[in-house]
Amino acid sequence: MTVRALLLVVLALAGGVARADWQARSWSRWQFDGVAAEALFGIERMELARLRGSTDAALFTAELRASVALQEGGHACALRDAVVLGTGDTLRVRLHWRCPGKIRAPQVRVGLLLDVERDPLHHASFIHADGRHEEVLFTRDAPQHALAAAPRPVPAMATVLRYLGLGFSHILAGLDHVAFLLCMLLVAARLSSRLWMITGFTLGHSITLSLSVLGLVSVRSAAVEALIGYTVALLAAEACLRLGLRSAPWQLWLVVAGVGAITWGGGGALAPPTVLALLLLTPAYLVLARRRHGNDALHLAMTAVFGLVHGLGFAGVLNAIGVPDGQRGWALAGFNIGVELGQIALLAAFALLLQAPKALRSPALALGANRASAIALCALGVYWLAGRSVG
Repeated sequence: MTVRALLLVVLALAGGVARADWQARSWSRWQFDGVAAEALFGIERMELARLRGSTDAALFTAELRASVALQEGGHACALRDAVVLGTGDTLRVRLHWRCPGKIRAPQVRVGLLLDVERDPLHHASFIHADGRHEEVLFTRDAPQHALAAAPRPVPAMATVLRYLGLGFSHILAGLDHVAFLLCMLLVAARLSSRLWMITGFTLGHSITLSLSVLGLVSVRSAAVEALIGYTVALLAAEACLRLGLRSAPWQLWLVVAGVGAITWGGGGALAPPTVLALLLLTPAYLVLARRRHGNDALHLAMTAVFGLVHGLGFAGVLNAIGVPDGQRGWALAGFNIGVELGQIALLAAFALLLQAPKALRSPALALGANRASAIALCALGVYWLAGRSVG
């Protein structure tokens, strides 16, 4: 079977979603003032389309009305109105309640998207009338929460540990990030080369994760998702080259050209200058990588650039989850540490898996397994790039 046939098979099996996170995420920002309450709910349109098959604001608003409830003192607050706000990559709806008495210790239920197959996660940030802030994660197992009348300040270490767990679970749940790490192992056979690549990737994603969370950088999420797919496809194409599969890189270039044609007509997530840069980068990098096989400096530089893109993806998740005011630095540090620990765990597991065929002392089996992995990863990267660009 040719490389092209294998690519088509894998693309057919990839299924109907172009994004790879395994958790369903949404968020809300609440504010209490006397007997009135207001909450802004948000979810990425791409996420809603995958979970509900539609981005219709009326349907999302109806689900909010049915799944969100507010009580004070055991009495239900009356939902007065729901207003859809603006357009863009994120769908936002503002809800207003009026309670029978002054809001002091409200009880909140958020059942949004709890019926989805993936593990749902809803982050809510509450601002009380006296200025106190409170952060709550709603899940399928914990859809209700009673807010404290006077909550104690959360220790910095508790914030670090909480966001460390979120970062660790995100890197495990993000299939595209997992695929990129596996590509690094296929490209770099030596331990020293892998360490250089991991170092570059860590530097890159740490920079953009910090800048984005601090509000210094803002990039469209759809474009970031498409570029993450490209990084997977390009690195997997390099792996294909090293394993003697010569046609996959040029098929990748044709896909990028196709994405460019759609973008030129105004129907894509990537700006025309970005697509032009990808068209130039794809052959230039692959030719350079082939000529300078095993060059650690090249991989350090390229994985640092790729890390910048993935860091924006990490930041999109962290921004959606939200960070507590006054502890933004601790939350960012904890999330970043969690991502790094998740990467180390995945790389160790993948390294052991890649050694399994070699343990059988069958070079042909090892080569076949590596080729199949590279082809599958290249196909997934191409699928994510195309699907996220035109979706």
